[in-house]
Amino acid sequence: MQISRTGRWGRWFPLALVAALAVSFAGVVVVVTDQPAQAALRGRRVITYNLQGSRSGRDNKWTTTIGRYYADADVVAVQEAGPDSPALAYGTRLTRYQGRQLANGGAGLPQVGHANEVAYTRWRTGRNRNSAHVYFLQTDPRGGRYVGGRNNLAIVTHEPAVAVAAVANRRTRTHRNARATLGVLLNDGNWYFNVHATGAADDGRGLLRDIAAFVRGRNRGEHWVALGDYNQEPDQLQTPAGARIYNTGRATHQAGRELDYAVNSTDEGPLPTRRLPGATADHYGAFIGTVQLPEPPVEVFSSLQAIESMDAGGVLDAKEHGTSNGTPIVSYKRTGKDNQSWLVQQFSDMSMTFRGQESGRCIDITNSDRNPGPGRSLSLWKCTGKASQRWRPIYLDEHGEYELRSQLRPDLCMNVRGEQHDPTDAKRLILYKCENTRNERWIFTPAYKPSTATVLPTPPYRWMDQESMSLETLNSGAVMDVLGERTGNNSAVGVYHRTGGTNQGWDLGWRWSAKFGGLIVTLSGLGSHRCLDVPGGARVVSGMILVIHNCSSETSQTWLVIQEDNETVNLLNAQNPNLCLDVAGKPTTPNRGRLIVFHCNGQANQSWIFTPLDPD
Repeated sequence: MQISRTGRWGRWFPLALVAALAVSFAGVVVVVTDQPAQAALRGRRVITYNLQGSRSGRDNKWTTTIGRYYADADVVAVQEAGPDSPALAYGTRLTRYQGRQLANGGAGLPQVGHANEVAYTRWRTGRNRNSAHVYFLQTDPRGGRYVGGRNNLAIVTHEPAVAVAAVANRRTRTHRNARATLGVLLNDGNWYFNVHATGAADDGRGLLRDIAAFVRGRNRGEHWVALGDYNQEPDQLQTPAGARIYNTGRATHQAGRELDYAVNSTDEGPLPTRRLPGATADHYGAFIGTVQLPEPPVEVFSSLQAIESMDAGGVLDAKEHGTSNGTPIVSYKRTGKDNQSWLVQQFSDMSMTFRGQESGRCIDITNSDRNPGPGRSLSLWKCTGKASQRWRPIYLDEHGEYELRSQLRPDLCMNVRGEQHDPTDAKRLILYKCENTRNERWIFTPAYKPSTATVLPTPPYRWMDQESMSLETLNSGAVMDVLGERTGNNSAVGVYHRTGGTNQGWDLGWRWSAKFGGLIVTLSGLGSHRCLDVPGGARVVSGMILVIHNCSSETSQTWLVIQEDNETVNLLNAQNPNLCLDVAGKPTTPNRGRLIVFHCNGQANQSWIFTPLDPD
C-alpha cells in the first residue's frame, strides 16, 4: 500500500534579501523574488534512482539509464552516482563552487578533497538534445581522501539552478560513511534535495531536519522536496512537521524493501507515483509528480555507436554493406564504415533499438513471427519499434559491460554464434540463452569520425577510478598488447585483437603535472607490472618503438591525455609532447602494428578509447 502521511515533528552566489534579484548563471539570467513558491511536486516530474556506481570508462550507466530518465522528468536525483560527473558537453567546462558561493556557505563539510564543493557541468545526452545541467557532490570518503568512489550524489535538471547548497551531515564526525545532502533551487522557488541515508535510525530524520532548518532560515517562503535512497522503509522514517512522504508502495530494492521515495515539505494531496522498470542496478527508480505521458524513444548517445563484442573485439556489422530487409548481422573487425554505425534509441521501459546509419533499418530477430528460439539469427528489417527489434541492456557490474536481452524473449540474449576467436572471421549474430559468456557481453563505443577540436586538456575523473583497463585503437579495433605475452624489460608492445589476456590490461596511474597544468598518466602492464616506455630516456624522437620497462619517474613513461570532440583521446608523450601514441603503418588488420611515437596528426591510428578489460 502506498504511504502518504504527515510527519510529526556550488558555486552560486548567495541570494541577497531583496524583493527581486537578477542572478547571472552560466549565461542565463534568472529573476528571483521573495514571493511564496509554488508547490514543489505539483506541476513537476521527478525521479530518484540509486545508480549503484558507474565504473565503465565511457560513463555508460549514466548514458543508458540516467539519459532516459532525464528525458522523462524535470529533476533526476542520482545516488551512488559514480566517481564524477558524466562526460562534458562539447564546448563546456567543469566548474567547482565552494564556501560563500554555496547558499549555505558549505558549513560543516569536510575540508578535504572535493567534499566541500559542488561541481557543475553540462552533459549532452543525445545528438539532437540540449545539454543537461548536472550538479555533483563528493560524499564518498574514500579512506578520508574524498576523491572518486561510487557513493556520491548528483542532480540532473533541464534548467540552471538559481542557487546550490551542500548541507553537511552532523554524523560525519562520528560515522565516516555519513553523507551530506545536495540541493538545487530552481526558478519555481523550490529546493530539490538529494539524500542518501545510511539507514541508521536517526540519519534520515537528521538530514531532513537540517534541510528543513536551512530552507526555513532563508525566510523566503521556499518549499523543499528531498528525493533519495533512505535505506529505511517509509513507515519507519520520522519527518518534519507538515511534511508528507510520496512513495510508490512497491519494493524499490531487489531484496524486497521500499527504500527510494520523496519527502515533501508540504502536503500537496495525492500525486501519481510509479516504480520505474528495472535498469542497471539493484534499485528501481521511483517517479513522482504529474501524470507521465508516453514518451517517444530518445537518442541515447551524443554520437553514432559501434557496438563491440568482448569475445574478440568484433563490432555489429550489416554483412557486406547490405541495406535490404533480411541482411544478416555479423560480428566483424572494426572498419569505421557506415554499416557498423548504429543510432541507439531508448524507450521509457529502458529497451533500445539499433538503427543502421547506412541502411536506415533496425536489428531484428529473423522471422520473429515464427516462434523464435535459441539459435535464431538476427538481421536488418524496417524499423517499427516492435518487441523483436528492442533489446534491454543489462549492466554487468564486474566489468562495465552489458548483456543485450531480447524484449520479445527476455530469456534470450544477443550472442555471437559459436564464439569468435578472430574478428577478421565474420560470425553470425543469433539469439541464445543468457549465460553471461564473453560472446554475450557488449560495450558501446563511438563510431569513428575525424576529430575537429580538442575538448579537454585533461581526462575526466571517471577514468581515474578504474582498476585495470584496455586501450583500443579506432583504426582497427585492436587493443594495446605486450606481444607474445612477454613480461621482461624491453618487451615489444603492439596491437592485437581482444583476448582478455593480462598482457592487454593496464593499470592507470594518474598524477597532477604542474608543467602541463593537468593530469598525466602512466600505464603499467597488468601481467608484467612494467610500464609503457619510449626507450632512450631524455631523447624521444618520432618513430621510436615502444616497449615495457621497469616503472620509474622518467617522463618517457608518462603521457598527457587529450580528449577530442569525437569521443576519443590522444596520448602525448610527456618527454616530447609533439609526439603521440601511434600504431605504425596504420594497419587495418587488428593483429598487425607495432606501437611508436609519431608526430601528432589526428589520424585514426592515433585515436584511442579506454575500454573494460574482461579477463574471464
